[in-house]
Amino acid sequence: EMCAAFVTLTDEGCCVPQRKLPPLQVVLESAESPSPKHHSEEPEGFEETDEEVPGFEEEVDPPAAEPAREGQQNARAFLQREVPEAVRVFEDAETTWSVSEMGKRMTKYFVGGLSAAAEKSDWRSSGKRFLEKGIRSFTNACGSRKWFNDAEEVLKPLLAHATWEVVQDCENAYEATEELTRELVDQAYLDMWEYQNFDVAVQDAVRRSFKDQSGAVQQKVMQALARTHQGAEKESVVEGNLLRQIEVFTETWVNHSMDRACTMINSELLDEETVVQLFRFLLHPEFSKTYSCVPASLRKNGRPPRGWKFLRPCVQEMLRRWAEAQGVAPQRGGERRTSRSPGRPFVRKRPMPSQLRER
Repeated sequence: EMCAAFVTLTDEGCCVPQRKLPPLQVVLESAESPSPKHHSEEPEGFEETDEEVPGFEEEVDPPAAEPAREGQQNARAFLQREVPEAVRVFEDAETTWSVSEMGKRMTKYFVGGLSAAAEKSDWRSSGKRFLEKGIRSFTNACGSRKWFNDAEEVLKPLLAHATWEVVQDCENAYEATEELTRELVDQAYLDMWEYQNFDVAVQDAVRRSFKDQSGAVQQKVMQALARTHQGAEKESVVEGNLLRQIEVFTETWVNHSMDRACTMINSELLDEETVVQLFRFLLHPEFSKTYSCVPASLRKNGRPPRGWKFLRPCVQEMLRRWAEAQGVAPQRGGERRTSRSPGRPFVRKRPMPSQLRER
């Protein structure tokens, strides 16, 4: 209507007279005027049930975001900046990766360790987990590189600075000092070398003792030795001198590892001479003058000699226990095992004998 116009028709033509439209008026509702009722308003007189009605859930406030960890952010930025530059010294020794790729890989290994430093109540625990995961990833990927041994002196200062930044997020960060942080890095590297030497010793001992067997058999024996080593170390914490604790560790490791191995491979392969030779190489490896698979805490006075007299009776007692469980004669090296059922493989039945459980 506002845009309409009156048109007057005459004999001479059409003319559109000008018209003034009235100004628009905006009517404001007063605060006192009642608000219009909507159909969605609930009527009165109805009682609401206490049952949960699907589709009408109360709104829940989202959880508060975890505050940013400034220490980890600083450590990440430091590693991303310094590690690629530090590893350039190994450019000539590296034959597979370019220097840029090597820097990216090394940074990834140590930055990945930050995810393990979630413990905020204790700075030692947080720093140790960061170092363990980072150094373990680095060792698994680069342990066979020619420059691996030389990388320790280059990486230690960087890891000490990164660890110092990580522990600043902990509640007891005031207890940490730069000197204590460096000691934490030194201990982490000692643990890494222990882990590295253990793997080398196990592989060397199994390949020497089972050289005529397939790779699958050797791998299963390695697996049995690795999975029972830590448990034997825990059980070696007994009263007595170091020699007694080493004896308990050795006896436990021999029994637990070979019990596990005989469930995975033909137990006829685990004769007396083979098992004795295997543990001689483990307790006194040839590739090192000082290392032994005996835990480091028990090697304060050195490692057992190659011809340690305790080892053979320990293996004989294990084979005797197996024989009593199956009703057969113990097997020595080169002998053929006889059993009640000819041709039946000698495999220990589960559950384990009570004698082993008591150990």
